[in-house]
Amino acid sequence: LNENHNPTEIEISHPAYTKYAPPNVSKHLDLTWEEGWKHIRKWQKSYPRVKINSENRISPDRIDKSLNVLMDTFKDIIDIDNPKLLILHSESVNEIFENHVKKIIPFEYKIQMVKNTTFGGNIIVAGLLLVQDYTPAIEQVLSDGYTPDLIVLPKDSFYFDDLDLTGISAHTIEEKFGISILWC
Repeated sequence: LNENHNPTEIEISHPAYTKYAPPNVSKHLDLTWEEGWKHIRKWQKSYPRVKINSENRISPDRIDKSLNVLMDTFKDIIDIDNPKLLILHSESVNEIFENHVKKIIPFEYKIQMVKNTTFGGNIIVAGLLLVQDYTPAIEQVLSDGYTPDLIVLPKDSFYFDDLDLTGISAHTIEEKFGISILWC
């Protein structure tokens, strides 16, 4: 870092690798979130004039905001007084997600974590989950006997025109299972 260029802020994303990365690359990128924060805190001490942030799109405030938007908009999607929800989420929010759902969602729900099997590696964020990752997770829930009225997906997976990164529409999930979808 060269403070002579007068940076005011630096944002660092958590390093990630896919299952296709060579082992010599993945071993250098295999950091936990806490290990990454240790590096950021160390750099912040070394460069106190420059604010160093880590991209944190899984903040509790963001989860609450998304769930509140869900509550405000889902009534337009489904006309059932007490719908059963299947809420799918990425591994990145697994430890904190249910506590937020409990305080905001007043309906029956089931929460299912979706692993990134397509890209694999240490990628745990919703932005890289694809329809082909969601499909087996939904099939598992249905085979366990839970039949939701609405499937809730993270918007980050379908950020551009409701398409995942491979160009597959989120609506193919709706068509395949015959269950309305919504994202937040």
